[in-house]
Amino acid sequence: MRYLDKLGEDISKKKIRQRVEVYLYDDKGRVLASKKQEGHSNNVENSWKFPGGGLEGSAGINETAKREALEEAGFTTSGRMHAIDTKPRLTKWPDFFRKDMKKQKGRDFHAQYTYFRAAPIGGKDDKYLGADKDTLKGMEMVPVSTLIKDLEKTVANKDNKYQVFDRERLQGLKSLESRLKTIGVIKESALKLASQLPIIEPEPINSDSMIKQLMDVIDTME
Repeated sequence: MRYLDKLGEDISKKKIRQRVEVYLYDDKGRVLASKKQEGHSNNVENSWKFPGGGLEGSAGINETAKREALEEAGFTTSGRMHAIDTKPRLTKWPDFFRKDMKKQKGRDFHAQYTYFRAAPIGGKDDKYLGADKDTLKGMEMVPVSTLIKDLEKTVANKDNKYQVFDRERLQGLKSLESRLKTIGVIKESALKLASQLPIIEPEPINSDSMIKQLMDVIDTME
């Protein structure tokens, strides 16, 4: 299989974990992010974490993304969940991470496919928060440009053991930034066009022409 050949070793499809990373954003171009997460030991400076997790059973990508947002961050979405990259990123798990996951959670994977999904952030809903014991701590809304700059530093940091995962996140955030800029341009153009349209005041309800139009409608109903 060609996508497995990219990893440079013989790995069966069953050894690849399908997962999704979720970016919840607001109308100011900020994304919900955290520097701490239960069950994870990545304390690299400038590294950020986002809701995310593996696809389970027959659940789809968008469905999983919404579930992870609730379980790890306690937030719903206020709009449609959408893709922000055309293809998932294939990443080989570092040996230390593979051993840790096998020991801690019994996951014998060698690589992962990461799908990126995003949606406007909605309201707080803690009903399912902590269900998968990977709760995000100290969450904040951070400008997407800041997240990109910080992750560029962690990706360049050779001492960062989680470098390959930060590289994934960096790619996803860059795709999101591009989409948000496009949405902003479209919104700005629409507002500009709307401001140029002539405003036509409706006629008073008791004007002669309005009464005539109403009488014409009544006549057609008889």
